[in-house]
Amino acid sequence: NDLGVLGSFARLGATSVTLTHSASRDWGDSSTDAPRSRGLSPFGRDVIAEMNRLRMIVDLSHVSDPVIEQVVELSTAPVIASHSSAKAICAHPRNLTDPLARAIADTGGVVGVNFVNEIIDQAYYDQVGKHGSVLAMLNQPTRIPPDQLDRVAAERLRGWFQDDVARPPFERV
Repeated sequence: NDLGVLGSFARLGATSVTLTHSASRDWGDSSTDAPRSRGLSPFGRDVIAEMNRLRMIVDLSHVSDPVIEQVVELSTAPVIASHSSAKAICAHPRNLTDPLARAIADTGGVVGVNFVNEIIDQAYYDQVGKHGSVLAMLNQPTRIPPDQLDRVAAERLRGWFQDDVARPPFERV
């Protein structure tokens, strides 16, 4: 929550910033968490203006639809969604509707594709994505002691890779 930190990242060579990940923040809402601001907060608008001033690319992957709508209107520079996919293919909350993808393109920006099973395959998402996927497991808020993080992550990933849900065939990807 400090624009000076954003400037420090820019001076260190960061050229883009994803606004959120799995949790909503003081500046904007995540697509996979409860909203705090109904999109961008007033501070979030300052973040976008500062990123434009610093010539940093605003990355809209992981943000809520209202954040995308507000950023494409507010930004004076192209924006991207570096790793999102299409809701027309799979209704995962991280995926973009066609109008939002077009709005990003209309800024001169691009949409990158994410190849995580639950994001590109509706059947897979319906079976495990809402409950037991790797993303859901890794995004759960935890209070795991630091010395146990490796063990817990390995257990979660082992269980995920051993599930019996059919993966989408490569040809469909």
